[in-house]
Amino acid sequence: MHAITDVICTADRDLQALAPTACTTIEEVGSTGVGALTLGFLALAVSTVVMVAKAASSDAERRKYYFCNTFICGVATFSYFAMLSGQGWTAIAGCRQFFYARYIDWMITTALLILDLGLVAGQDFVTIAAVIGADSKSPSPQCALACALFPCQTKYPLLGFICEKKATLIQ
Repeated sequence: MHAITDVICTADRDLQALAPTACTTIEEVGSTGVGALTLGFLALAVSTVVMVAKAASSDAERRKYYFCNTFICGVATFSYFAMLSGQGWTAIAGCRQFFYARYIDWMITTALLILDLGLVAGQDFVTIAAVIGADSKSPSPQCALACALFPCQTKYPLLGFICEKKATLIQ
């Protein structure tokens, strides 16, 4: 019982550490990060335009795939633009820059990717919806979010716990 109480108390202290503090300086993305965000934004913007052009020139049967790909690339383009333009982030513990736009993008585009793959595979809507629902319960996004948010002393035990749960789901 004490072990559970210790974990809860540690998690509570770590959550309090995430509370906004008066940061005099914030550790922001450097020039390499800005370059990577710029390349990602440009690649996704070009991909979005190409998918729109392909959708306009394709037959009705293939158009649904291009529309789905357009939305995938378009959502990711807006996410990268938000991060590149200084939006879509907040300061967290240690006065670090945390890009929450990336996780919103991930939540939307993962579902769209599964929809796209389901359509390509010729699956029915119920199966596609079930896989999207199962993916929304997948620990992978929560694992990445926990690793980004929590301080080091809590990050790794939490990562281990989530990965163990994921292994249990896979079996």
